[in-house]
Order: sequence, then structure tokens, then C-alpha cells
Amino acid sequence: MENKESFQKIFFPLSNNTINRHLKEIIKEADIHKKITLHCLRHSWATTICLSNGVPIETISRFFIPHRFAISFK
Repeated sequence: MENKESFQKIFFPLSNNTINRHLKEIIKEADIHKKITLHCLRHSWATTICLSNGVPIETISRFFIPHRFAISFK
């Protein structure tokens, strides 16, 4: 059994601000001239990839809890 000192996290949580900073760097390197944020990226993923391929909205909404994805469709 491993002790806490030897345990290493593979994934760690990132804040929206941190992800947005990384996105800004990627967008600049890709020479894209649009403002893209994590919020925009999440909705693009949901609509372009999921809904377009027949994934039910109820399934997609589970990925966005506690962000209340369904509110966007009211």
C-alpha cells in the first residue's frame, strides 16, 4: 500500500482562468483571430461533436453538472 508521499496525481484540476490563459497561447500560435474561452469551447464541443452525432441532450448535460447546461436551451 502506497503512502501519501509516494502518491502522484495524474490529473489535477485547473481553473477556468488557467485554461483560458493556455487557450489564448494556443490561439495566438495557431494565428486565430477570434476570442475563444473555455465556455465557448465547451458549448462548441457539445453542439458540434455531440449533438451533431446524435448524443442525447440528457447525456451531454451530465458532463456539465454543476454548470446547468440545460438552462442554455430555455
